[in-house]
Amino acid sequence: LLLLLAVFGGLLAPHDPYEVDLRRAFVPPGGDHLLGTDENGRDILSRLMAGAGTTLLSALGIALAAGVIGVIIAALASLAGGWLDEAVMRLCDIVLAIPALILALGIAMALGPSLQSAIIALIVAMWPGTTRIVRSMMRKNMQEPYVEAARSLGASRLNVVFRHVIPNSLDVAIVDTAFSVGGITLILASLSFIGVGAQPPSPEWGAMAADGRSYV
Repeated sequence: LLLLLAVFGGLLAPHDPYEVDLRRAFVPPGGDHLLGTDENGRDILSRLMAGAGTTLLSALGIALAAGVIGVIIAALASLAGGWLDEAVMRLCDIVLAIPALILALGIAMALGPSLQSAIIALIVAMWPGTTRIVRSMMRKNMQEPYVEAARSLGASRLNVVFRHVIPNSLDVAIVDTAFSVGGITLILASLSFIGVGAQPPSPEWGAMAADGRSYV
């Protein structure tokens, strides 16, 4: 339901989520505005429905991008081995030692407040977790009999990794990506709430929560 709302919410919204009419500011819930209006007279229900696309699709895109980057880096680290593998893992440890919200906040502020900055910041903050999990699964799969069979038939290490090891490790990456969407949604909304994510008049859930707090 949330994904359907994210895709079609803007089309199904009863009013234009950007339409400003100061004459109807702070209209209470009921009648033509089931959830009332905000300080600019914009329909809150319509903005919630339109904001689902901004918030949820952005979070899903961040999760997918971080997952793809994590799998690629994990594959390269497993393929190279040695000092490069160790360096990648230590980099992951450093990034994971910093809370994702704090790291994303610092990067977003450095890039400048915007939804795009928040998305980039969260991708940077989230890929190490996927990399570490997938790399551990790849190392386990590298010891499996089917890998030894492929190597005995003359398959190169590159062929083994991309044809056998990665496909058999993707289930972990898919589950990790799916579970991360909720946390990413919360952090993305938090960044907008404190002013470094989506900017007005974007109907993003965190920004809307910040606007509402200002008038309570």
